[in-house]
Amino acid sequence: MGKLIFLGDSVTAGAWDEQGGWANRICSKVMALTAKAYHDKQNSFYCFPYNLGVSGNTVQDLIDRLDDELPRRFDLENVKEEREFLISIGINDVAPDMSLNKSKVVEEQEFEEKIRTLISKAQQISTHLAFTGILPVDEDLVAPLPWDETMVFTNERVQTFENIIENVCAQLGVPFLSFYKPWIKRDDYKHLLFDGLHPNTKGHEILAEQIFQFILDHDFIKRHS
Repeated sequence: MGKLIFLGDSVTAGAWDEQGGWANRICSKVMALTAKAYHDKQNSFYCFPYNLGVSGNTVQDLIDRLDDELPRRFDLENVKEEREFLISIGINDVAPDMSLNKSKVVEEQEFEEKIRTLISKAQQISTHLAFTGILPVDEDLVAPLPWDETMVFTNERVQTFENIIENVCAQLGVPFLSFYKPWIKRDDYKHLLFDGLHPNTKGHEILAEQIFQFILDHDFIKRHS
């Protein structure tokens, strides 16, 4: 019995897609493949997907959640169980808190250390691990956020933090899918954002296609068959 776990923030959770977001779209695809395999006796594919995206989560939040949340969904003593994680995190670490009374600025070195810790902890549970990058933002709408003017998102920080994730993944042999690089090249990327930060329905549709192809390219079907 294989498991596919999506870990991340509000974008992973599905904000603001009328069809539930890219992760839930992929969950539906995986469920359809599993249901088809069940009725096709010659097909042994089986995978149960979970979307564990939580709005507002940072890398540290995921580190804290690993010990409590994930063992409840796995049989850790079953060495034959495929436990696949796809982690999409980082945008909530990007934005500095510009208020005078407190600071939540995550420095680059701290972010890298936390990504390394997250990978190390995830690899203790998972049998296969992959990461995505971070979407570019529309700075005209989110620097600062209209609903929280202490928070400022810039594409310079997004690119820097995605590069950190990519470099750590390359060093540790973890598959990585960039979001920032292909999206920032699109003339229409701002039109794929609902509020300058989260994808709209079309944006989630594109992400679902990109990410599903990414996991297929990394032997997803073979691992769960």
